[in-house]
Amino acid sequence: MKRIFTILLAAWLAGTAQAESLDWFQTKVTPLTALCQEETGSNKDDILKVVNRHEPDTRESQCLLACVYRRLGGMTHTGMATREELRDSLLELYRDSEYKQSKVEAIIDHCGPQVALQPDVCCMAKKLFDCIKENVY
Repeated sequence: MKRIFTILLAAWLAGTAQAESLDWFQTKVTPLTALCQEETGSNKDDILKVVNRHEPDTRESQCLLACVYRRLGGMTHTGMATREELRDSLLELYRDSEYKQSKVEAIIDHCGPQVALQPDVCCMAKKLFDCIKENVY
């Protein structure tokens, strides 16, 4: 019985932390998507994908994500930010999760070379999203 309670408590805490992380992310990112919408030609569906951390599966949603990453300091107009800027951006993004913060250096080491091979910033943003999702979540 004690073991079941412990498992349920851990699951609840993980869910609560995930929800708080998503709430913070949405609070931080929603205003940025509004700024980026006109620049990227994205629509409401693209914004919802980015704000809810869903797969950016259209060119517009990928470019919207690139714009958001740029405004968060993780990318530039031409590609990836410096290692330090990307680290700072990811640490801020994961400020409520020690586990995710512990993965930042590995993300940069693992994802950076993959992202750099992409043909443009929109593809880079998609690749960075995919790589982070594979290595953190």
